[in-house]
Amino acid sequence: MRSRLSSHTIKDSRGAFSGAGRTVGRYGLKLFVSAGLLYVLFRVIPLRDIAHIAAIASGGVFVAGIALQFINRGLSTLPLKVITASQGIELSRRALFRILLAVQFYSLLLPGALAGGGATWLKYLEHGAGKGAAAATVLINRAVALLVLVPVGTLGFVLDRRLAAHPPALTLGLFAACIVCACLLWYPWPRHIMTRMPESGRWRPQLSALVDRLTAFQRMPTQDKAMVVGGAIASELGNVAATWAFAQAVGVRVDFVSVMWMRGLLQTALLLPLSVAGLGVREVSLVGLGALVGIPAVAAVAWSLAIFAGSVGVALAGGVLEVTGWPGSLPARAAAKP
Repeated sequence: MRSRLSSHTIKDSRGAFSGAGRTVGRYGLKLFVSAGLLYVLFRVIPLRDIAHIAAIASGGVFVAGIALQFINRGLSTLPLKVITASQGIELSRRALFRILLAVQFYSLLLPGALAGGGATWLKYLEHGAGKGAAAATVLINRAVALLVLVPVGTLGFVLDRRLAAHPPALTLGLFAACIVCACLLWYPWPRHIMTRMPESGRWRPQLSALVDRLTAFQRMPTQDKAMVVGGAIASELGNVAATWAFAQAVGVRVDFVSVMWMRGLLQTALLLPLSVAGLGVREVSLVGLGALVGIPAVAAVAWSLAIFAGSVGVALAGGVLEVTGWPGSLPARAAAKP
């Protein structure tokens, strides 16, 4: 008996060390990518030029950009409240606002923007939600945000007069993508989708329950669905406004419509788990995108660092709430189904 227990203990210890080693290895690789990209960038663009722009930046406009980020989190609670309710999770908007700030804090620490989804899932569990309900809420909220990102970015791309003439094929492709996004957002998915799954299998019950939860969004009343889509659009435009404000703070003259499509592409790049807190990827992406509308490389890097600094400000607020527990306990009712 002792030898059997010790054998299991050794195996568990090896598994734990192996898992920890893989985590450290992935984090180290992403840190290496961030450091490498920043090293190459700062070899081309002198730090003194970036520091000069930062020295003459407008502190008032920068603070306005941070304030917009907090406002955007508040706007995000409008559609999120409807989505969580559709999954049987009853949370107040105050609780959802606090969760969004906490996730910003953990996303800053964890490598890659995709890790934020895992942090959000854990916060829902902490507030009493079932695993299935929490997973469906995260997936639906992320899917709605991405599907809204496409038409908003396309509108800015088409209206941007600083770009060269758009190839007809590209314009048609973007409009086709917008139509697909609208259909995915609004029209119900086929209920017989589960009939195509294998009749038996270890994961079939869990997948069936998850798909049923995901299709709950399309089965919402029209008023609730309009609230989710409208709130997501308002939140995205608010994020564009915050990004534009950070540009104005460091003296980057860029049109609002330009930021609409630039932010869409930037967010897509940041979804890839390639770096820590988006460092390096954000700067290189903005240098390339800014070149399309005549933004100098040094100004693009200063803009990127202003965006990062604003995100750090919001993340620190989330961290303070996590550590202090202020404003007190926030009760939640768990979902009826796991």
